[in-house]
Amino acid sequence: MAWITPRVIILASRGYGKSLFIDLFIMAKQMLASEPWTCAIAAGSSDQSNTTFKKLEDIAYDRIDSMIGSNGKIFRDEIVIPNANGDGFNHNPSSFSYRLYNDSETNTVNSNVDKNRGKRKRAVFFDESGFLDADLVQVYSAFAIVEKGFKTGFDSNGNAIDVVRLRALPPEVPNQIINVSSASNTDTDFYAKYRDYSKRMIIGDT
Repeated sequence: MAWITPRVIILASRGYGKSLFIDLFIMAKQMLASEPWTCAIAAGSSDQSNTTFKKLEDIAYDRIDSMIGSNGKIFRDEIVIPNANGDGFNHNPSSFSYRLYNDSETNTVNSNVDKNRGKRKRAVFFDESGFLDADLVQVYSAFAIVEKGFKTGFDSNGNAIDVVRLRALPPEVPNQIINVSSASNTDTDFYAKYRDYSKRMIIGDT
């Protein structure tokens, strides 16, 4: 069986606001998803992924002057605050993170792929994908490449769930991989994906 994870490819000019786009995508998805939506922000360095994370904090605290009339408190009120001295945004040097009351969560990952192998997320955001190491992209993409259609187990009464009943369950929201980047060289994996997806869009296969 081929396990297919929907992928979003975005090529943007410098100064477009890639971090802002990523953060608004995350915030909307986590607020509206019908199930916990966990995601990772991946970049070539901790500083870069943390910068994108901090931009999300700025949105939540209405610290972006150009976003007139925004109300980040709606999102901020959903963040779990584990202690009275914090605000729910964790700035641990190994990974910035936060969690919502609906169990959605976000954390940053850096270029140390060996420390992060084997994790599972509903979505992975690659910031500046055109400049990332191929091994990093492969390892972190695997976070979201999980078969969502397979289900097994027992119901609340302890009875095994049969095939007919499994088919009656609503489909889950698919995992996603989001590649965002400014223009890079034509020999990169990001360019190959952008070219392939452009062709598929032209023929209506998306």
